[in-house]
Amino acid sequence: MGFMPQDFPTLMKRYRGPLILLILVTLGLSAVLMGRTLSRGDDFLVFYRVAQRFWDGVRPYDSVTYGNMVFKYPPWILPLFLPFGFMDPLTAKLIWGFVEAGSLFAIVIRIHRGIGRLPAVRPAIQAFFLLTFFALFGSHGMTGQITLLVLALALWIDPVRSSFAKFFILAFAFSAKLTTLLPLLHSVKRKKIILNVLGVGALFIALSLPIYFHSYRGHYRALRTEWSAALFSGTSDVDRVRIGFTTREVQGLPSFLLRETGLDEKKPRDVLFAISVSTAFIVGFWIFLSRRLKPEVQWIGWLAVLPAVQPLAWFHVFLFTYPMLVFGAEEAMKNLRWRRVIGYGFCALLIGAVTAKTMGAAGSRLEFLSVKLWGSLAAICIFRKDLQS
Repeated sequence: MGFMPQDFPTLMKRYRGPLILLILVTLGLSAVLMGRTLSRGDDFLVFYRVAQRFWDGVRPYDSVTYGNMVFKYPPWILPLFLPFGFMDPLTAKLIWGFVEAGSLFAIVIRIHRGIGRLPAVRPAIQAFFLLTFFALFGSHGMTGQITLLVLALALWIDPVRSSFAKFFILAFAFSAKLTTLLPLLHSVKRKKIILNVLGVGALFIALSLPIYFHSYRGHYRALRTEWSAALFSGTSDVDRVRIGFTTREVQGLPSFLLRETGLDEKKPRDVLFAISVSTAFIVGFWIFLSRRLKPEVQWIGWLAVLPAVQPLAWFHVFLFTYPMLVFGAEEAMKNLRWRRVIGYGFCALLIGAVTAKTMGAAGSRLEFLSVKLWGSLAAICIFRKDLQS
């Protein structure tokens, strides 16, 4: 049974000190997110510049104009960022920083309350794992990405029992990068799923009309060609640009396969093959492990496996493992399974703290071996044991 409003005074009395610590940690990380977005926010600047120049007729997927930092999201995502085109860069970054910070607080509050079968997580556990993930939050702020916003929506919206409007919001958020649609496999249990998918598809088409008509004058082939090129922009000349499927900052299973096999990251066919193999393996892996788990537990697991299939699984993408780690650690502590508590902590260190900056050459080598991927998968295995029905 989840958190009830009448439980709040009791929790405040019992966890006053740790709760204050959690609030301070969350405020500190929010400051980091906002500060780094204001000083850098590289990916957000892509969204901002594309929105700004859209009104002048510059095509969002034009790699000649934007180079490697071109818009890569689907056309139906662009309307989310168009209002920023009317703002100056500082104001736009400041607003986006508040969105990031607000998303973090929404995540912490939701986990503090518990979700169905998943218990309310004590503040000390959240504070510990948030600090362990400091580098991931720093990476999120430097890019100004959307990971925290998507994660917050994923925790607050039930993918199976929500209304069509909420289901659309969830589908919209996860479709920003097409490979992040994986968790929505959990929604196949939803009633009228086919009608809802058709409805979402129709809304996606409607939201794509600004790009289709304003930027590409109704030429679908030009839109498709430039978007496809944009998805792979900056990945072919890996010696001269920082974007690449096999750099140490990219930690998913597709990147591991591209690094450790004879596949060539400069060939889209090889990249798509690595993504397909990874997706098939990860989907089968979690479907097998989760078949006897409660729906909300399965959902948290789907979020946690999401980074594993990303072709560009940057550090911040592994924030999707955070709910799984804290819910699992809470369950293990409640049942005095101390070895599993230590296991979660160790996995969190692999995901959040092992980097070239913290461990030098050894950390760099571990990153090239996709250490965050293996830490995530190990934690998922522990999580499944703790949350079995």
